[in-house]
Amino acid sequence: MKTYQQKQAPVKGQIAPPPLFKITSLAVAAAFCVPQQAHAACSGSSTVSCTGSLSGSLSYGSGTSEIDLVNANLSGTVTWNNPTGPSVITISGSTLSANTGQAFGVNNANGALSVSLDAASQISSPNSGSGAVSLTTSTSNTGDILLNSAASVSGKGGLLTWNNGSGSITMSNSGSVVSNNQSGLGATTAAGGAISITNASGGQTQASNGNAIDTHSNGASGDTVIVNNGSAISTGNASGINSTSNGGNIAIQNNGQVVAGGTAITASNTGAGNITINSSGTINQAGTAAAAISVNSNGGQVGIDTRAGSVNGSIFVTANNGGVQATVGNIASSSNSGVVVTYTGSNANAGGVSVNTAAGTDISSSVAGIAISSQGNNGGISVTTNGTIGGAQAVRNGVIGSITASGNNANVQMQLNNTVNAVRTAIAGSTAGNGNVAIVSQAALSSQQGHGINASSAGGNVSVTANGAVTGVTAIRGSSASGNVALTANANTTGTGAVALSGNQLSGAALQVANAVQATVDNYANATTQSVSVAAVDVNAGSAIVNNHAGALLAGAGDFAINGRNGNVTVNNDGTITGYVTLQGSGNTFNNNSSHSLDLRNYVAGVQNVAVAQINGVFNNNADGVLRVLAVNAPQSVNNAGAWQTGGSQLPGNGVVQGQLTGVSNFNNSGTITLQSADIGAAQAVAGKLLVITGGQTAGASGGGTYTSNGGQLRLDAVLNQGGAASLNDMLVVDRTAVGSGGATRVSVNNVGGLGGYTGNGPSDGIELIKVLDAGYSAANAFSLAAPLGAGAFQYSLRQADGQNWYLQTTDLVPLAKIQAMLPVALSQYGLDTLGTLWQRVGSRRYQPQQQEEAGRPAAWVRAGGHRGYTEGSIAGNGFSYASSYQLNDDFIEIGADHRLWQSGKGSWIGSLFGSHGNGSMKLQNGADGRADLSSNSLGLAATWYGNNGYYLDMLGKWSRIGTRLAATGVNGSPDGHSALFSLETGYQRAISRDWSVVPQLQLVWQDNRLDGYTDSNGVKQQADNDRNLMGRLGVAMRYAKPEAEGRGFNGYIKADLLHSFQNSGLVTFSARLWRSSRPETAWSWEWEETGAMPSVPWIHTWN
Repeated sequence: MKTYQQKQAPVKGQIAPPPLFKITSLAVAAAFCVPQQAHAACSGSSTVSCTGSLSGSLSYGSGTSEIDLVNANLSGTVTWNNPTGPSVITISGSTLSANTGQAFGVNNANGALSVSLDAASQISSPNSGSGAVSLTTSTSNTGDILLNSAASVSGKGGLLTWNNGSGSITMSNSGSVVSNNQSGLGATTAAGGAISITNASGGQTQASNGNAIDTHSNGASGDTVIVNNGSAISTGNASGINSTSNGGNIAIQNNGQVVAGGTAITASNTGAGNITINSSGTINQAGTAAAAISVNSNGGQVGIDTRAGSVNGSIFVTANNGGVQATVGNIASSSNSGVVVTYTGSNANAGGVSVNTAAGTDISSSVAGIAISSQGNNGGISVTTNGTIGGAQAVRNGVIGSITASGNNANVQMQLNNTVNAVRTAIAGSTAGNGNVAIVSQAALSSQQGHGINASSAGGNVSVTANGAVTGVTAIRGSSASGNVALTANANTTGTGAVALSGNQLSGAALQVANAVQATVDNYANATTQSVSVAAVDVNAGSAIVNNHAGALLAGAGDFAINGRNGNVTVNNDGTITGYVTLQGSGNTFNNNSSHSLDLRNYVAGVQNVAVAQINGVFNNNADGVLRVLAVNAPQSVNNAGAWQTGGSQLPGNGVVQGQLTGVSNFNNSGTITLQSADIGAAQAVAGKLLVITGGQTAGASGGGTYTSNGGQLRLDAVLNQGGAASLNDMLVVDRTAVGSGGATRVSVNNVGGLGGYTGNGPSDGIELIKVLDAGYSAANAFSLAAPLGAGAFQYSLRQADGQNWYLQTTDLVPLAKIQAMLPVALSQYGLDTLGTLWQRVGSRRYQPQQQEEAGRPAAWVRAGGHRGYTEGSIAGNGFSYASSYQLNDDFIEIGADHRLWQSGKGSWIGSLFGSHGNGSMKLQNGADGRADLSSNSLGLAATWYGNNGYYLDMLGKWSRIGTRLAATGVNGSPDGHSALFSLETGYQRAISRDWSVVPQLQLVWQDNRLDGYTDSNGVKQQADNDRNLMGRLGVAMRYAKPEAEGRGFNGYIKADLLHSFQNSGLVTFSARLWRSSRPETAWSWEWEETGAMPSVPWIHTWN
């Protein structure tokens, strides 16, 4: 037998082949063992069979082609050097134990080598550094090595193979392999042969200070396939699976367990071959090293898929030119990042990096969840997370993807479909080149100390869309030095950081564009901050559009809503913006479209400040837009720096606020501006608030801006009183005014406790509501009252009294006051109308032919009448006088009975008892609104002397219960009362022909009308009133009477009266103020009546 000295030095990191053999082809196969025989024997030359107990060492040479150990027990070594041709070794049911050297070693220079070790076999070599089983083929050998082992193998090394020729190595282990100093399963090819190692499901491979499974493909080609279905365990600082290649592909499939004190799985390819690692099992880095998987590729593609398994430790990938595609599942790394990819790509076909996480999984780490760095001139980054990152415990950083080479124009894309919980930055995507960065999040992202999302590009566009809530020192930040930035928040964003400015880096915002040529910010949810010094939206761009959509909110903790740091900014508000805005550039546009309003306020840490919004451009308060200055209830303190006070306004304080819009070149109002306490959240109604809209930067001085009325509303609080020095009211202050196609702004005023008062009508009298600073630029029709405005008895009008500013002045009384003030006069007139004169009351009853025959009998009668008349008068009081006129229409029906009380030769006394019911309606005239409906039920007595010489004397008394209903625009009331009336009338009838007579008359009527107090429909209590009046009448009537004997009887008269009121006015109290109503002292009236044989029904026409 010949022996050969090893002449080839081992490759660094590889296991050296055994020194006794020149490296040749080796194959190993495992076979089933049978019981050991009692006596040892070896037989055969070409095929050697051994059985039983053997001692010493067995050595074979070139004449042998097959060795079979069956139920053998050998304490020694078996060596086979240069078998003849293809060689076969079968070890079955045997025990091989060598204290020195390998237990079984083969060096084959002539052909393939096949080795089989069955499960009943045990092979041990505790002191051999070349492995318990060592198989080697020589450089000239083209044969393959096949090793199948189910045996129990132990030693300094396990099952180790070297193919120094061009052949392949195939190894399968289903037994137990324990290596104390070298690899457990080792395969090395030198000239491009393929390597295939399978650690079967029953296979247990364990190595101390060596790799459990170790392969090296040292040729320029030759693929490596490693399948672990069992366990591959390495203690110390080695790997569970280690594979290197100089150009062939590496494929590692783990379906079992890989545990290592060093890197669990290591794959390195110095050539252009691909590396693929798939794991549905467990990969556990159990030592102090960081990596569970470490991949180093130099040109080939890298594919990693651990979605179906679990990884304890990091995944490190270093790749050059070839792309990286990784899909990972659960990863736990206590000392480093979850996935780290460092990519360098210089050729145009570089594939870039793609990392995905599987649904239902989590990455937890002490550094980053996923960190990708693309450092070459080619190769982009794509990340999709379907599992959580930092779900079990917050990671330091969530997902970091950066292209660092300025010449790399590839894109960075990130799709976050599940939550990320980070201590520092949750998501960061950046490129130093001209590529685009696009980030879309579908779930909640949070960062405790860094950005929620940070996206930046040196020259490309940046797009961030957040469909889940984002929290961070800056929630979402986008930046591009020479590209566009678009930020879209479809869920809540919260900036948690305190303001910190370093260069252009401002932290604390909810949505921030740090730099851009053009920027677009879309907020569909709540964008808020926790810092009082930073805006919810911060924009630094050449031009920018900020869209606050319907239902969305922009609000900073310090009421700083939007900060536009330069350029021109367009703000479109369809939601709610609370606080103030600062647009520092020029040519800005603010479009307020929302009924949920721009709510101006500056309330910081308990301190109420003047709310100053810097626009530096055009403000369009469109048709649905609402602009409010929010109330601050019970502030801890007030800072009035920059406040301005004028007219009836107050300095800011509890419930009193001041807002200023500065730099407004044109304010177009088609919407609503409101300072009313009920609209702005005040605890109680308070007047004295102020809103300044100016083109300048300082309140109180004209900045040349124009307020353009295009319809719209202005809602203010005011104490409605006499105005002037006593004024206390909200105010709007503008530089100039103009009127657009929508017409005047309609002003609504809420009265805050004012009782009304006469203001006067001079140029500066009244309550100044709107101040226009430029006298020559105040449009005449810019403002009008939205509805009639009254307080107490006074009706207010909005007038441009001095041709510049707008004042509330009392030019009229409220309709209800007019009605109530004229009511005493009308009730007196109503009393006279239903009373009538004796001729009206009696009619033709006393002229009937049967009167003398029936004079002693009681006579019942019915009469009805009505009046239509106009009265002109006046109302005066409290420094105010008003001409008033009304129309009084009334009708009544009266039922009574007459009875002769006494008769003599000179005449007779007739007594009358009667009752009546009447209705009336008083309407104000000359365009005034208001009416009073009257009703009465009366009971009266009368005594009349009819002298035979033509004289008569009539005395009457009547008591009435009166009901009224007063109605005017927006208010009504129903004072009831009663009335007492006494009348004394005398006259003389003198015949001037057979049918005609003349009757001069004189009458005095005294009335006492009393009305109860009442509460009107606005809740205002009105006091009780009473009025007394004495009226005199001097009249003459021409009577015609045709006797019935000459035919059908006919009676009639025509009468004219001169009326005089001895007390022509009445006093009434309305809203705690006394008013006097009056009518002309003297007036005249005429009436006529005609009757036939039927009872008369007079209709009297009266003009006063």
